[in-house]
Amino acid sequence: RGVFGESDRADVERAWDEVVAEGAQTTGMSPVEFASRYPQNRDLWQKHPSFRRLLFETGQGQLASQFLGTSGARLFHDHAIAKAAHASGLIPWHQDSAYWPLDRVGLSIWTPTADVGVDGGCLEVLDRSHLQGPGVPQDFLASNDRAAFDEDPRLTALPVERGESVVLHGLTWHRSQPNVATGRRLAYLTLWVPATARFRPEHASWHPTAKHIAVAPGERLDGAMFPLFGQVAEEDEGDA
Repeated sequence: RGVFGESDRADVERAWDEVVAEGAQTTGMSPVEFASRYPQNRDLWQKHPSFRRLLFETGQGQLASQFLGTSGARLFHDHAIAKAAHASGLIPWHQDSAYWPLDRVGLSIWTPTADVGVDGGCLEVLDRSHLQGPGVPQDFLASNDRAAFDEDPRLTALPVERGESVVLHGLTWHRSQPNVATGRRLAYLTLWVPATARFRPEHASWHPTAKHIAVAPGERLDGAMFPLFGQVAEEDEGDA
């Protein structure tokens, strides 16, 4: 609890609506049409000052380092996902870190702006599935062959109350169902990797964020799009 305060969550709501309004104006759509067509938007900290403030003033980087067990963490990217009531789809089973062009496992901090119950599109996870390691890196949206997970006894829903965040291990299999509750389910996510993470394009060269990576394969992730929180420490190098 307490990753974001009440005013922070209100900032997410306002900033998201402004990003949607700007996108709608640019594309000639109505805001409703734009939000329906593009319910997910990435690199928001580069697009709106409120998301930039949330990144640098809420302590998420320090929290990521704590959970990663490292001296520093880098932002891989941020994004938000809005699921309109009775007008959203399923985000299928996937692991996050398995599909990143990096050699290290990361995590995400998932923060909704309001209560999210089991009918509101909350996260569902396979408990302890991160211990099985990464799946074959591929575009998870093109791979819907995980129907067996639907009957897996490890399947656990994670409803959250207002003011709570979920810290999700990068190799935990997870998904979210459509929002069939009332009201919009808006969740803001920041995705983090250890400061020692290195660029490995063979893992997922198709990933949209790869276009921002300017270092050579095998070098440590760096650059303005991947801000460092904390420090790079040699003792954190360990095994990839």
